[in-house]
Amino acid sequence: MATTRYFVCMKCKSHQRASSLFDALFDSAHGKLLCCPCGGTQRLCLEFQFGLNAKSWRCYLIKAYLPDRPVNWSDLDGKKVEHYPFLVVMEGIDNPENKAIWLPYWHLHYRCKEDTPLKKFGQWAPHMDIDVFVGLIKKAKVGGHICL
Repeated sequence: MATTRYFVCMKCKSHQRASSLFDALFDSAHGKLLCCPCGGTQRLCLEFQFGLNAKSWRCYLIKAYLPDRPVNWSDLDGKKVEHYPFLVVMEGIDNPENKAIWLPYWHLHYRCKEDTPLKKFGQWAPHMDIDVFVGLIKKAKVGGHICL
């Protein structure tokens, strides 16, 4: 699934392509979405192209969440790997009542200590209507597997 992404400034209405989806979501999770030209607040717009003849979906990011600390480990060569699982809440551009959850993740692979990490996108990131997600969480809670 390809994801088109761009920022829209809510003050000056400028559009800017988000070069890195990871960086855009990371910045959102840390509250850093300001427009460079005017200092206004930007919104991240996403467009999902689904398979199996499903209609594409255009949305605004409401909020992206990350764990407090990424899980990390060493690969077989002793190089550091960090895991960044996001919980992304979105609303439809055409219908703000239509909310959805997306669970993308990345691995950052540090091949050298001074190296910029290689960002590897998780290929199996689920996307679902928020009502479906909440229903699944409720079932897991009733089953005694989640304490909320």
